[in-house]
Amino acid sequence: MAILAYIIDGFENLSTTVKVQCADVNGTSIKIYRGLTLIGSGTTTSGISNITVAELHSGDVIIAYVGEYGARTGGPVTVVESLIVKTGFKTPKTVQLPDGSTESYEDYLASGGQELPDVYDPSHCLGNTPDSEAFISLGSQPISFDTFVLEQANLVIVQIKNIQGVKGSPLIKFDSDATGSATTKNYTADQTVSVIVYDSADMTRFKENIFDITVQVVVTPPGSAIWNQSYGLTTGTSQGNILSLLCNCFSQPQMKMDGYSEGATEWFDGASNNGVTWGRNFFGVPFSNVTIRWRVKSNPTDTVSMTAIFY
Repeated sequence: MAILAYIIDGFENLSTTVKVQCADVNGTSIKIYRGLTLIGSGTTTSGISNITVAELHSGDVIIAYVGEYGARTGGPVTVVESLIVKTGFKTPKTVQLPDGSTESYEDYLASGGQELPDVYDPSHCLGNTPDSEAFISLGSQPISFDTFVLEQANLVIVQIKNIQGVKGSPLIKFDSDATGSATTKNYTADQTVSVIVYDSADMTRFKENIFDITVQVVVTPPGSAIWNQSYGLTTGTSQGNILSLLCNCFSQPQMKMDGYSEGATEWFDGASNNGVTWGRNFFGVPFSNVTIRWRVKSNPTDTVSMTAIFY
């Protein structure tokens, strides 16, 4: 069985350090992504890697991989506002003495005072008064998940993330494969894909998504400075469908989706953190086949294209 990487701590608002557990040999490479963006990397020591990442924000979905994108992940996690559990109990800060004066609780204890019980304050309790009409148990929520499709030349990567509505652990089944925890699968040929997410606490509860994939054959013009062009599709987000374009180039490229513009702008500069791998996101993309293009900004005649397909 593959040894997976699990995010176990640090996934809270404004955090810049994430703790990953992976019971592999010391020095195993761990990479953390937010969508298609690499936000941090590190190596393991005694099965743990504390990784510095770009600042996280509530609602972000992050995932840890072993070695490379899509490999041996224990699944995505959603960044929360805080990992601190508020119980509603508070320790006294001051103590009133018999003569009517007050002193700090620390000084009171240091002078031999008896330890006082914590005080319960409902206003200090996280979610202490849930709306009974709005409260829905996990067992009655429908299972849902997002399907992420990354298409490269001769390869399609299907990833499942943002799984909701399970009481136990999610169990994932791709096609006729055995049920397990893997959230990604690679495909090298056209086919109909079936993805089923089960609730391990009740295997009669599941959600299935069936769709067709087409493996794109991308031909790069001889002498082009652009290579490894690909795109990723993320559906069902609060910003609509997101089309992410990627490529490698030693010079800054521009990217375009036919029919998409912002004002008079149709070609958009790619962004990179290493000067080689470049990306650009397009938001609110409709469910339809579209032509996507890359070109070298300093040499606009060097252009490559392919067809993007939403599922």
